Amino acid sequence: MGIALSMDVATWPRAWCGPAAPGTSSPSQHAERQALIPGARPSRPGSRLVTQLGLSGLAVSGLCRRSRKTRIARRAEPEGEFVQGTSIFADAEKDPFPAGTSPLDLLPNMDFTEEEKKKQEPSEPAMVLEVRGDLVVVRAGKGLFTQDSPGTIACTDSGADAVLLAWKEDIAILQLLAGEAEPGDEARRVEEKFLQTKCSKELRGRILDPQGRSLDGLPMPEEVEMRNVFVIPKPKQVRSNQYRALFTGVQGIDFDVPIGRGQTMLFQGTDPEKDRKYLWPDLLASKPVMGSQKELFVNVVVCRTLDEAEELQSELKARGCWENCTIFVPISDDPASRMIAINAAAAFAEYFGEEGGEGVVLCDFEAMHDVWNVLAELAGQERAARGLLMDPKEEQWVQMQGTAGDLMALEGVATRSMSPPRISADGRPSPDRCLERWLVVWLHGMDHGFISPEELETMQRRLNRRVVFMVPLNPKEWNGLHFNWGCAFTREQNKKELGFVNGFLHDEFLTTFAATIANVAQWYKAERTVAMGYSMGGFGAFQLGCRAPDTFDAVVSVAGYGLGTNSKDAPQPYSGRVFWNFLEYEATAMAKIPVVLAIHARNDRLSSFGDVDHIISTVDDRARKDGESCVAKLVTMPTWMANSDNPRKRKRKSNHGYFNCTFMDDYSNQYLWNELQQLLDENTQGQGDWQPHHQSRKRKKRWHDESRWSSHDENHFGTHQEWDGKGSMTLLGWLWEQDGSLQYRLRKAYEMKLEQIEEISRISDEIRAKLVAKVKADAAADGISFDGEPDETALKPNPNIPGVPNWEIEELKSISDGHIILRPPEGDVWEWRVDPYRSLPRLGTDALHPALISADSPKLRLKMMQGKDRANILHDTIGAAETLDDKPGVELQFIELLLHQPASQLFSIDEEVARIVLASDADCTRLREVEGDLKRRETLTGLAKELLQTDAGRQAMAEIKDLGFVTPPTLDLLNQEVATFR
Repeated sequence: MGIALSMDVATWPRAWCGPAAPGTSSPSQHAERQALIPGARPSRPGSRLVTQLGLSGLAVSGLCRRSRKTRIARRAEPEGEFVQGTSIFADAEKDPFPAGTSPLDLLPNMDFTEEEKKKQEPSEPAMVLEVRGDLVVVRAGKGLFTQDSPGTIACTDSGADAVLLAWKEDIAILQLLAGEAEPGDEARRVEEKFLQTKCSKELRGRILDPQGRSLDGLPMPEEVEMRNVFVIPKPKQVRSNQYRALFTGVQGIDFDVPIGRGQTMLFQGTDPEKDRKYLWPDLLASKPVMGSQKELFVNVVVCRTLDEAEELQSELKARGCWENCTIFVPISDDPASRMIAINAAAAFAEYFGEEGGEGVVLCDFEAMHDVWNVLAELAGQERAARGLLMDPKEEQWVQMQGTAGDLMALEGVATRSMSPPRISADGRPSPDRCLERWLVVWLHGMDHGFISPEELETMQRRLNRRVVFMVPLNPKEWNGLHFNWGCAFTREQNKKELGFVNGFLHDEFLTTFAATIANVAQWYKAERTVAMGYSMGGFGAFQLGCRAPDTFDAVVSVAGYGLGTNSKDAPQPYSGRVFWNFLEYEATAMAKIPVVLAIHARNDRLSSFGDVDHIISTVDDRARKDGESCVAKLVTMPTWMANSDNPRKRKRKSNHGYFNCTFMDDYSNQYLWNELQQLLDENTQGQGDWQPHHQSRKRKKRWHDESRWSSHDENHFGTHQEWDGKGSMTLLGWLWEQDGSLQYRLRKAYEMKLEQIEEISRISDEIRAKLVAKVKADAAADGISFDGEPDETALKPNPNIPGVPNWEIEELKSISDGHIILRPPEGDVWEWRVDPYRSLPRLGTDALHPALISADSPKLRLKMMQGKDRANILHDTIGAAETLDDKPGVELQFIELLLHQPASQLFSIDEEVARIVLASDADCTRLREVEGDLKRRETLTGLAKELLQTDAGRQAMAEIKDLGFVTPPTLDLLNQEVATFR
């Protein structure tokens, strides 16, 4: 559950009173609390809750009103008015918006105990709102509410049985299984009954329906295991980090975008019918080449119709791989039935993974997209009926951005909307683990920098925890003092923005602020309490950690600083003395906190990297000296990312813009969220009932004892890890882009730029005209014309246009383990044609076959990427020499031959190694003399076979068979042999 708490400390009066005890928000108690505040302005009951500390807007509406111009209507109850959302002073039993229904309820969809369900169920029954064919739309209520997981069987007053597919906010969509439902029916779960499918090793080589029943006329095995179709997603914490290569025989994939067993990879195809017919059989022919029980594997595919399944069955039989494949066919061609079939296929493959084998699921995600569009539309109608209004422009961009992040959490991270298939089989998550709340106190930066509910939701998804967000505002001027959180200073002291040097830490403020946080943590029984902030917020996080270390389990400071500085930009030696006093008398107190994490860029011009390094060093040294369990760590942000928030800024860059890559986008997992979770898991112990966090802890093993800070090297190649004895389930999802959606998205982006140019003040008409001309020239280069009106039919949802909008595919790419983009074939023969420059492999060498690693495949790929950048500028085809090694430059046109491959013509690992060695030789005249890419590809294949017939080639094949890789001496022999091919 993610509950946003907005706290306006700017209204705090002259007294810093202690926190009030939790209570209800009835009008009488509201008036009593307000009367306790000296000088507080009067307010009507039910508007903004005001406590002794001036806490205001402790509801989601407080955030929504400050962003997006959103208005949330209030519901009246007999006890008084409530603001939508959840307040620390709201009585849980009387709160009309229980967990699971507020807009920022970020609780993952995990299983609840019956007792927990009864506590959280509302009093009004769940009701059928609408019936669309076999789809039933239900509003959450007593009997069926948001914490019921997908796959739950429900019944209605009319006698219909249906299966729950997904939630959005408090609207559910169900698929009818039997009977008919009517609007107005009450809906209720059938206790302990879930949609299930049959699983067995003997069901390989079969065609089944989503419940595991035979569609091929063959008898069912005597012994089968029943498993829920909608399985519980596994969070990252319980998934194995030891990946193995899923070798496909498609060199464009194996070399450029390798797939690891246990991953979720998104394919963006070019033609749905031809891709399914010609390319899918190649992926279904894959076999485990290392690590697992090689005889225990299954490749599962979801076909749309039985005819399509039988045609695919014939093709797989012809290839000799049918006995290890299983096909699932939905009971009908509607999207909801296909969605159920996909989940059934995932559950079937998961069965093999949990037995120590390997399962692969091949499907298209368009069914998920179609179901979600219906659900999003209905949830929007319900939202509008409640009075939540949005600006039309913003509503349009919300549609453009899509809701694919709620559609599928492709890495196994559950969202409130639906439970996606699990990815691996290494243990089950504990529902209690995800129900236990974390309290995250977010401290904004300078100028009251706003954080939106969407950004908080992104943070919760990255944490994959039940999160309560407390979002206070920095105090405004009080008694002539200005504040940078707890650092107080006068206007005179803040000349040249040196308040953090000339000011002081306000004891009363920080003590009261920390007490309020502790009160909130106790009220929510938070398992962990984390203070984090960016820039000035990072400074504030350090302040809280210094003054109230017993309150926090972790302090996270990003781009932060301390009191005083060693920087030469501040007056020295005075500011240096202030800083050293801060280290000695304040920062050492943070040694009592289990985790102190700082993230900083070395080239940051606004806050000193050296200062933060000294702070972390001081905390670490004191922890060692006192035997505390604190782990203090400084993570270094790469210099090239330091200005990633404003990459096109032409003025002198501050290198202080790395908020998004630290908190929001995919890089944030690497630099922040994974680090934070692992450090907390290793260095603190979970507590059942809430207890104060200052209990004594035994010192545990340090994280990177040898260094107090770590730098992530983007050129680092991971090493291959041995099999850990666990199986996996790999999900290969396909999508096809809707025609016109990319052009529509680009046009809207350029239109926004033009509008921004028109709003720029203090520039001449001549300069404005030049800016407009530049934007239109860039648009023309992307094929965008501003003549006429845009094609509005490209704006999804539009069932008349096949495919998925570009913006939804882009969002799915961001949460998958990687994505593979295919280009249309050049000739009449359908082929694999991987786009290496737009595809993204997230695992790198962890997913590469060891033989390809030993043939320097990772270096060759990087040389290709760098050579392409160079070629775009210098207009040649030769990469730079001595890139990553002392070898000459590569020939791009040779390397790109590896990315083309006719369908059904798969390569062995021996052939792929030989082709890589040949393509790495820029002076191979036997390739250069051949004209035409098609003939060159044929020549490369012939040369690879010729190379393998040499003594060096036979030696390489023997090593691959015995060792799994090619030794350096043998690789040298192969290169010497290739030299003779010139």
